Amino acid sequence: MMQLYWVALKSIWAKEIHRFMRIWVQTLVPPVITMTLYFIIFGNLIGSRIGEMHGF
Repeated sequence: MMQLYWVALKSIWAKEIHRFMRIWVQTLVPPVITMTLYFIIFGNLIGSRIGEMHGF
């Protein structure tokens, strides 16, 4: 019975790795774009309003 669990786990693992390899661009690129836009937009909007904090 325990071997059946290992077969199921290996099957799910292989399927997920295969799925990730097909859509890795869709998985990794959108967060990078979102983070970049966040830093550009909010950095320009409120960056000049943030002052120095005790020597930092």
